[in-house]
Amino acid sequence: WTAMETGTTAHLRAVHGTAGVDVLAVGENGRIRRFDGAEWTGVDSGTLTNLWAVWAAGDADAWAVGADGTTLHWDGSSWTAVDTGTTESILGVHGFASGDVWAVGTGGVALHWNGTSWSPTATDTTDDLRWVWGAEPDDVWAGGPSVPLHRWNGSEWSAGLPLGAFRAAGGSSTDDMWTVGEDIYHWNGRLWSQVSSTRSDYLEDAWGASADNIWLVGAAGWVLHGSGTSWTRVDIGDNPWLVGVWGVSPDDIWIVGGSSTILRWDGATWVDDRPTTSTFFNGVWGLAPDDMWVVGLEDIVLHRTGSGRWETMGVSTYRYLRAVWGSAADDVWVAGDGGKVVHWDGSSW
Repeated sequence: WTAMETGTTAHLRAVHGTAGVDVLAVGENGRIRRFDGAEWTGVDSGTLTNLWAVWAAGDADAWAVGADGTTLHWDGSSWTAVDTGTTESILGVHGFASGDVWAVGTGGVALHWNGTSWSPTATDTTDDLRWVWGAEPDDVWAGGPSVPLHRWNGSEWSAGLPLGAFRAAGGSSTDDMWTVGEDIYHWNGRLWSQVSSTRSDYLEDAWGASADNIWLVGAAGWVLHGSGTSWTRVDIGDNPWLVGVWGVSPDDIWIVGGSSTILRWDGATWVDDRPTTSTFFNGVWGLAPDDMWVVGLEDIVLHRTGSGRWETMGVSTYRYLRAVWGSAADDVWVAGDGGKVVHWDGSSW
């Protein structure tokens, strides 16, 4: 990551672009900055209203939204205010084409642009919707900090997961997803449904090899294994707070958590693989038993190599590290508190 000079000290709240040479950023007091591939320059928005979100369909077609119903359209040369028929603050915007754009905001407002005008659509909430996103025009999602996830199916909005329902998610396909937290929910491609289990504490993470081989972990040493139709609690012989689970294969599962816990399921038994390092591990990821990564508090990053030992990797973030993921042995990402993100390229951070 490289810090860039934007030419303003105003807080910028959102950024979106259609190419590396055409990026828009919006923020407080109507600030809009545009990146042309070389530098950021200011663009007159015509308003001093705080702007909260921006979405672009192309270099001559973009929307910026903000407080008091402010909605601006970019035609490639200037921004023009467009009436939405609401004075609610617009907090999120997302689209699929010039004539298919969604905006959501305070009071549960959800608006749709058809290429000519904005029109309201009914939601069943008056709480603030802060974001909107979709993969397809008939599969749009909106949500906020105090409202269940809402989904647009092409004709109406329906409420999905309840507030606080999940802390982590995992799955095997787009129609087989699981969320864990206060409860367990399953997505079958159309609907979320609550799934009963024997657990009595928060669940923190999920990993699935297939629809009938799912692992969940959580507080007080809870480990649940799902067969697709039922859940079975797995005894690990201890009760640390477990926060991460990852599988290399169906018979090679890794779990991490408090008290320096690193456990490995070899298909028959649980093996204690904790190192001498004393810490709380927050995340685990790997490609093979000889290429596993775990991260934890106090800048801890450990790598398990062919020697079978955990080696400390020097990372100076001075932050608690919360998650690790990669796509290859030379492409590993670690994230932590304070917005810290570091990348391993196979030889250095």
